[in-house]
Amino acid sequence: MLLRNTLLATNPTFRRYWLGRFGSYAGDQIARTALLIAVFDRYGPRAVGWMLLASTAPRLLGPVLGALADRFDQRRLMVGCDAAQAAVYLILALLVPSLPAILVLTAVGTGLATAFTPAGRCLVPRMVGMDRLPAANAQLATAVNTGIAAGPALGGLLLAATDLRVTLLVNAATFVLSAVLLAAPGFRAVSGRVASVPAIDSPGVPAGSGLAPAAVPPGSAVVATAHPVPDASVLGDLRAGLRVVWSTPAVRVVSFTLLVSVVFAALDNVAVVPFGRGVLHASDALVGILGTGYGVGMAAAPMLLVLRRDFRPERVLAVALLGFGAGTVLTACAPMLGLALLGQALAGAGNGWQNVATDTLIQRGAPQGRLGAVFGTVYTAPYAAEVLAYAVGGPLLAMMGARWVLAVAGTGVLATLVVGYPALVRALNRPAPAAEPLASRT
Repeated sequence: MLLRNTLLATNPTFRRYWLGRFGSYAGDQIARTALLIAVFDRYGPRAVGWMLLASTAPRLLGPVLGALADRFDQRRLMVGCDAAQAAVYLILALLVPSLPAILVLTAVGTGLATAFTPAGRCLVPRMVGMDRLPAANAQLATAVNTGIAAGPALGGLLLAATDLRVTLLVNAATFVLSAVLLAAPGFRAVSGRVASVPAIDSPGVPAGSGLAPAAVPPGSAVVATAHPVPDASVLGDLRAGLRVVWSTPAVRVVSFTLLVSVVFAALDNVAVVPFGRGVLHASDALVGILGTGYGVGMAAAPMLLVLRRDFRPERVLAVALLGFGAGTVLTACAPMLGLALLGQALAGAGNGWQNVATDTLIQRGAPQGRLGAVFGTVYTAPYAAEVLAYAVGGPLLAMMGARWVLAVAGTGVLATLVVGYPALVRALNRPAPAAEPLASRT
């Protein structure tokens, strides 16, 4: 009976979006794994580094590409990105080009994905209504994290059973499916750009919290067809979005909390394999299980939030940072693989909860007409943080050893909780900023 009341059961538009996101993320991980294996086999380990760079660097353009969602019809932008990504992987599958062309096409695909994601996050409040937003983000996190966790294993199996062309064609098909689902008539009612609206109270959002939901009755989907005039340029939209990130207290605190926590959390990626091999003396297969435990925790944890119609996202963020930090510290202290696996699952659960809480806080806190640039800016922070963590992680690993690097990572995340949560509570108790005026099209 409880499952019948979830958004997947009751909201066809959200269900189509959920299916498209699950398929795209799974397919993307399938193709990424297959390409990494193929590039390693053909060009050696140095080429793998170039592949990882090509699949990560375009994410740093998130603020600029996110501003596109504030400027253009979001549904059409998403359909276009899906169709273009399908074409990219179709070209890769049919031509299997040289390494430079693979790198360029991979970077293009990542750029398209970077433009898609903020547009999708902008549409979620209008698909489900503000009172169902936390549950929607929890269900989406389950889909995305399951796709991310299962994709690499499926990619390896599919590559072993068939070949690279078939594997890439499977990924292209997932983007075609997503584009078809997004082109359905139900999405037309929630597409477009949204004029800024005055803040209203809604269940679970305290008055004066600084969280500004869309101006619709609680429980109803936001069907806003007003198309405000964008700024003179994409850079103008970007500057306006950056001003929102800096001037909105809750969004600013969430952004810095995400940046700092990921700097420490990414050290886990650097240290966990050396810890498993050099400290626990585990086999390659058992070290791989540690990564699987993290992915399972990340995918399963949001499911605990799915059946809640509403929750306080700031509290979920606090629990997320606590789980992330404590799980990493437990891994560092573990004398045996079983405890390390438990620690990694707890850390993964914290990561899954943090994604849900961050999305909800931003969707409720930022003006609806600037969500694209805000999301593009905020979610660039993790990639910048990873670059910083990977730059310092190697020297730290050589100087301190894997166990102490994990201890530093977990302690840093817990310190972020101690500083960030009180700052977020104070920010949410400030009066909401005035909505940014946006003129309507004539």
